[in-house]
Amino acid sequence: MLTAEHDPRVKLRALELGVTDFLLKPFDRAEVSSRVRNMLQVWFLNKRVRQQNAELESKVRERTQEFYGRAAGIAGDSGALSG
Repeated sequence: MLTAEHDPRVKLRALELGVTDFLLKPFDRAEVSSRVRNMLQVWFLNKRVRQQNAELESKVRERTQEFYGRAAGIAGDSGALSG
């Protein structure tokens, strides 16, 4: 959020509404550039983590299905042996 507002109550309210960073006017171009770069890096890392979590959840579902399939096969085999 780029603002000339220095009132802490306004900043607090903005944070409560989801603002993640403040730049006060007048602003320095190098600072803006660094903050934008940092925010983009965090965004890309979060995206990567979400993708990896989705891949892991898929693998867990796949392995769980394999496990239950094998367990059902073993239970079926043991019933055939005892009968």
